[in-house]
Amino acid sequence: MNARQLRFPRWFPMVVFSLLALLILVASGLQAFGHTPGEAPHETPAATPRGSLDQPSVVDATRMGEPVALDQGWRFHSGDDPQWSNPSYDDSAWQSFDPVKSINDKNFATLQGFVWLRLHVRLPTAHGPLSLLLDRVGNSYQVFVNGQSIGKYGRFGSVYGYVLPAPRVFALGSAAPGDKAVLALRLWAPKNRSSPMIKPRTVWIGPAAIIDSLQTAIRSTQVIYQFDDIVVALLGLLIGCGLVCLSLAEPRHREYLWAGISLALIGLYYAVGVLGALAVLPLRPFEITYIAFGYGSIVTGIEFLYCFIGQRPGVIVRLYQAALLACAGLGVLAYYGLVNGVTLDTTAGVVTLSYAVLSAVVLIVWYLRGKREAAILLPPVILFGLALPLDFFSYVVYVLGWTKAPNDLIPDLHLGPVHFVFSSIAIGLYMLSFLVILGLRFLFTGREQERAAAELAAAHRVQSRLVPVTFPVLGGFSMEAAYVAATEVGGDFYQVFPEADGGLLFFIGDVSGKGLSAAMVGTLIVGAIRALAVQQLSPARSLTLLNQQLVGQTDGGFVTCLCTRISATGTMIISNAGHLAPYVDGAEIDLVNGLPLGISMLAEYTEQTVELPESARLTFISDGVVEAKDARHKLLGFDRTQQLSVLPAAAIAEAARTHGQADDITVVTIERVPTRIPHLVG
Repeated sequence: MNARQLRFPRWFPMVVFSLLALLILVASGLQAFGHTPGEAPHETPAATPRGSLDQPSVVDATRMGEPVALDQGWRFHSGDDPQWSNPSYDDSAWQSFDPVKSINDKNFATLQGFVWLRLHVRLPTAHGPLSLLLDRVGNSYQVFVNGQSIGKYGRFGSVYGYVLPAPRVFALGSAAPGDKAVLALRLWAPKNRSSPMIKPRTVWIGPAAIIDSLQTAIRSTQVIYQFDDIVVALLGLLIGCGLVCLSLAEPRHREYLWAGISLALIGLYYAVGVLGALAVLPLRPFEITYIAFGYGSIVTGIEFLYCFIGQRPGVIVRLYQAALLACAGLGVLAYYGLVNGVTLDTTAGVVTLSYAVLSAVVLIVWYLRGKREAAILLPPVILFGLALPLDFFSYVVYVLGWTKAPNDLIPDLHLGPVHFVFSSIAIGLYMLSFLVILGLRFLFTGREQERAAAELAAAHRVQSRLVPVTFPVLGGFSMEAAYVAATEVGGDFYQVFPEADGGLLFFIGDVSGKGLSAAMVGTLIVGAIRALAVQQLSPARSLTLLNQQLVGQTDGGFVTCLCTRISATGTMIISNAGHLAPYVDGAEIDLVNGLPLGISMLAEYTEQTVELPESARLTFISDGVVEAKDARHKLLGFDRTQQLSVLPAAAIAEAARTHGQADDITVVTIERVPTRIPHLVG
């Protein structure tokens, strides 16, 4: 794919944000119904005046062979008065509450602050130890039997005290020694949060052993009910952590990292949800963590998406991610009771839907540009984006009374005793698609790395021909060389050939560009040089023939090259095709520069003759030495290079590399060694 940024129509962000605002308004309208999810609204009858003949009903719990569900006879009143726990208190003026028939549900659910419920129970005349089971009836409450407190759950009046509902058992002990008991529940209903109602079969009384068994059965049922969420949590954590570990081995492929973080956050989101259903957790910190994990998974999912297609997100996408992080702050607002659950659910549904739209657009464009792997990710991304909105829509239809149960519109999938909801199935497929597509990409990357390793090995063999590390015996000359490539391979080259009269022929040059393509051109040149070296041609003639062979063979580039023949007596004949002049004992030789090789068939080259001192030291360099650039973009320069030219080849190359390498660095020194004539004795 080219580097052009994916561009969305101008109306795209406006449609997304308008949809978000519209559905939040719908959520506010649903909140106006004012009832707890799971029950239909009803009209509130007038309260019975105190002192009327409406006497409290008594629930018969004398059959103690099994637990008895306290589903009728409740009365409730808002406010807080310690006298309301007294068994002799007259509660006949309180409004009645029947969990089975949902009488006064609307009025009950909208109450805030303290709410009391009372129930009169008839017990067997002779009974053993009894217990009371409350199966998730509130976030904070206290239980009284015959005016005696037998236990509490959560803390009242503090945002830190609210805990998630959970089944709890309270032993009656000595609070109900006879055949009558008055049960009183003191509940705390936080602001903007409905007080959880007592649904049918959520309050039980019975022998202690039977109630304990019932609690175990309820918890087992909850585990089975949460099985699909447990599976999704484990999938997210295992696949996510695996991808994060894979990213450590492949740091250049950041899509592994972002995919791993996104899936791990989804796993944590579901894991926290499972803990919230099965354990006693603080309500408000739970909400903040739960919501943050959810929105964090989408933000990191977008980062993965753009790493996956190899582009940077644009301004619109960055603003969208910022809006998602702002939505994550709704958990803080819920912490202080400023938003309700309907608003949270609506916003989450809109966000996941908008994420699906964004992802679908990006993946479709990517697919149309020839990347077939996008087709694997597209369906799961769409399912993921539709999961929460469809769940929310199914709930809305149920609230409006169009279906009898929240899952009627989208039925659950049942496999024996466990069930899978649509959202769990969709998100599970979404996670597995990451595993498939990134697994395929990893295999492809592995094959590419093997191919690249083979190419690199071949390139190193090519490089060994361009810049040999060993030299033939040169008679009256010693030679040193140092080479530091800017990439794995480079385009610098040098070749030396001893001659029969004790002299040598030397070539040094630089192919424009870097990397393997420059090295391949350099290999072509080295082959041509070796063919010319055996012909005993002059330096100028050698460069002319090289130029003619290279015109049209350098992919639009050029080659600088210097050729010199040095005789055993110290006479140096040198010809230059655009290369840097060498140094003799720290002084630069004044050379006539010819046109670099490979540019024009008409180029001509001249020769110059230099007489070398008996122990002369020649230093040849490539432009990577002079053009070395530090962090302040200051070049090493010709003056500094001339000062360094008297040093060994390795020291010059290291000085250039330390200054700041920008190109291939090549340094070759040739020193004329004086010939010693032995003294004759006698």
